[in-house]
Amino acid sequence: DLYVALQLPDQSWWFLQVDGSLTPELQPLLSSWLAVPSRAELFRYSFTGVESPGSYRWLAAFSKPGTGMVIGTIAQTPFTFNP
Repeated sequence: DLYVALQLPDQSWWFLQVDGSLTPELQPLLSSWLAVPSRAELFRYSFTGVESPGSYRWLAAFSKPGTGMVIGTIAQTPFTFNP
């Protein structure tokens, strides 16, 4: 399974879904996915200025299907939003 999450400045977590939406419920982006190299834009968002300023962080991880057991390391990319 592939999980992609966004951590907000208030430390809440939102999980990316295939349709580009985010949900606060722990759900994989892809289930039982055969990992193959690819390059694709997974998410695009333009900040409007009403979002909370502060530190955000994208995280991505593979897990053994149906278990939540992380395989390898969790990739992380932090960024800061200041309107």
